[in-house]
This record gives sequence, structure tokens and C-alpha cells, in this order.
Amino acid sequence: MVRQSIPAAALAAVLLAGCAAPGQPSRQEAQPAASWVASWGTAQMVPGAEHELAPAQWRDATLRQVVRVSLGGERLRVRFSNAFGTEPLVLAGASVAVSRGPGRSAIDAASSRALRFGGAASVSIPAGAEYLSDPVDLPHAAGSDLAVSIHFPAAPARQTSHPGARATSFMAPGQHLAAAELPGASTFTRWYQLAGIDVQAAPGAHTVVAIGDSITDGYGVAPDTNLRWTDVLALRLRRAGMDEVGVINAGIGGGRLLRDGLGPNLAARFERDVLARPGVSHAIVLIGVNDFGNLHRNS
Repeated sequence: MVRQSIPAAALAAVLLAGCAAPGQPSRQEAQPAASWVASWGTAQMVPGAEHELAPAQWRDATLRQVVRVSLGGERLRVRFSNAFGTEPLVLAGASVAVSRGPGRSAIDAASSRALRFGGAASVSIPAGAEYLSDPVDLPHAAGSDLAVSIHFPAAPARQTSHPGARATSFMAPGQHLAAAELPGASTFTRWYQLAGIDVQAAPGAHTVVAIGDSITDGYGVAPDTNLRWTDVLALRLRRAGMDEVGVINAGIGGGRLLRDGLGPNLAARFERDVLARPGVSHAIVLIGVNDFGNLHRNS
């Protein structure tokens, strides 16, 4: 039986590491792989009657929604939601592209990428579920505006939405997933059936999720200005050279802590809106204004 002292064993390990094949990093030198990190996202809820789209608007129509991502990268995937649906939601097709800017339906047509789901162009999302697209290559910088287009064959049985988008969305009859623009489209400042965008980020990248009520959601912010406090935080981080830190806004106007308000209560949605997102390292929680306000009004 051969025995080695601890120093000798350590020396042997060093020598073996030094004998790695040329061009092959040792285990100690191996770099961690890039991982998926949430770059943009929003909280989901059932829209009130005043925020629902009419069933006829959905029929054989393309919905284009513009969002500002907080992390840059070469590769991304899109998260679609039927969280509050009562029946399966069929997406006949979807795409993502670099937007020409907030408040515009125009995209850089050369950047348009068709999205697939397990290799298929269409997908049926079960009631209560969210689905990720297959990853696509789309180089983009932190703070870029991206446009996600969805072709719907029919209206959702029950719509899943974020009414406080404060960003203009566009709906046009027909299939226009790769169209450079949607002239004549109807417009509204809400998001539908869209939950998030993840980016394949460099090692060390992570995301902060801000969850709360209308203060976080951006009450009082003009549409298409991207001036919510979370937008300003993301901008300040980038200007400070912290491009590896993303910021997600999961606010819901009228939200409360333990009881449903205009949307689901924070305790009920914390897992979906914070914990289930990839790469989340911190959460900023700002809640309670509506709990106290409703208590006072009801007393």
C-alpha cells in the first residue's frame, strides 16, 4: 500500500493539472457557463372590464408590444402567460425584434426572429400556465427596446394582462409578425399574455425584482417615457458600470399585501413574480399603502 503525505498529494494534484491537454483548461481554470437571467418582466392579473380587449380584436390578429430590457446579451427567450386563463391559449405564432423606439410599432425588420416552442411555430398554453419560447440569437444592449409580436387565432377565454404598462401596444388584423410596421393598428397602453424576457447573460449577472403597488408600477408616469423609479434605477446602474445587474418591475397598481386589490395580493403572487424568475438575487418590497388606505375608508 502506497501512502502519501498531504503535501505530496497536493503536489501531485498540481502536476496533474499542469499536464492537461493543450487548449483544455483545467478544472481550476474552467470558466462558469453563461446562465439565464430575467431581463424584463411584468406582473400578471385579470384585467377589469374597462381594460379588456373585445373578442373581435383578437380574431386572426397580431399584437405587438414594446418593452425595455435591463440586461444586454446575444441570446434571449420570451415568456408568455396564460396565468389567469380558464382554457388553453393558442398562439399561432410569435416573433421578437429590435424596436425602433417606444410608442412606435416600427421594428428593425432585419432583426426580426421567429419564435418557436419545442421546435414548433405555434403553441397551446394550458390554463394557469406560462410557457418559454425556444432561445433565439438576437444581439442587443442593456436598455434596448424590443418588440414582441404575437399572432392570435382567437381571443383568450379569459385575458391575462398588465393594465399599468404605460407603454403603447399595437393590434392589427391578420398575421404581421415580421412586418416592419403596423400602420392603422389600434393602440392601447396595456400588455397582454406577455410575462417576461430572459437573456443568456455572462457569469455573475443577476436581477433585482421590485414588487409592490402603484408606486412601483409607475402611477403618474407618462406613457412611453420609461420613467418609473425602476427604470431610473436600471439606468443609474448602467451608468455606474454595473451592466450585469438587471431590474424587473413587478408592481401592480392598487395592490395589497394579504388581500386582493385591483390584482392578486402580494403574498399570493410573490413566488411567480419574484422567486420563479431566473437569476434573481434581491427583491425590493414596497407595499402597504392600499392596505392602510382601504382600512381607513372601510372604518
